Amino acid sequence: MKKIFILFTSIVLLANYTFAQDTDDDKKFRLGLKVAAQPTWFSSNDANTTRSKTGFGFGFGLVTEFRLAKTAALVTGIGGDFENGSIRYKYDPTSFAPYDVRYVLNKSNELQELKDGMLSPELNQSGFTMYNGITERKIKTTFVTIPVLLKMMTKEISGFKYFGLFGAEIGVRVKARATD
Repeated sequence: MKKIFILFTSIVLLANYTFAQDTDDDKKFRLGLKVAAQPTWFSSNDANTTRSKTGFGFGFGLVTEFRLAKTAALVTGIGGDFENGSIRYKYDPTSFAPYDVRYVLNKSNELQELKDGMLSPELNQSGFTMYNGITERKIKTTFVTIPVLLKMMTKEISGFKYFGLFGAEIGVRVKARATD
């Protein structure tokens, strides 16, 4: 009985393997997952900043493919990208007029605006917290992305299909956080 079961299982698996070699050219819709590592860096147009470190983030998402013809498909879906990096400020306390990044929080830990970059007398009162001499800011962002791509591919050449993706990925920032 055991030999018959093993023989039957082997035949079913072998038959399944031989039929698995069929092409999927007739499928009009495909669904998949995307996982990607992505290096990220931030820069500023301010002359007193420099790019600090390249951070490594990641992205993932659900990808759908709608076949338009044998060699063309529309690719879309939804995903999330999580990026991080840092910016370094040029701070030289020995210079005559150092560039100093600072900010002030009130008693309720709310950010107070500086008038023309200078402290007003009421901000020098007790109860306010001042942060001076910030040299580096770490930034983390989160985006929800929607790709809208046209996938063009060749017919099979020596067992391979070559393809190219053309289009755009629409991204909406849902979160940004900076740590000094």
